[in-house]
Amino acid sequence: MSSDADSASVLDKARRHHRSKVNDVLRRPGMYGRNEIAERLLLEAMAAVDGSLTPWQAEFDLLRDRGAFTATDVIVLPVGAVRDATASVYAEIAHRFG
Repeated sequence: MSSDADSASVLDKARRHHRSKVNDVLRRPGMYGRNEIAERLLLEAMAAVDGSLTPWQAEFDLLRDRGAFTATDVIVLPVGAVRDATASVYAEIAHRFG
């Protein structure tokens, strides 16, 4: 069995790993696909690791209420606009969560 210290160490490693991946995808979103699924998955995983899944889900409810979110991604740009700009919506949310 692992001790509480071992569990904390694993959780800290998971946080660092997720934070690194979130930073990567927000800095170079085009490398992770044509839509925002990578951002959504990584940021939700980060919220779960940090114990803030409920507030994270509330952020998506706010996007949906503003008409800026569909079942597949955030709609912030017209068709044909630069993919990289959509990461700013996710970066803003991540920034609020620290």
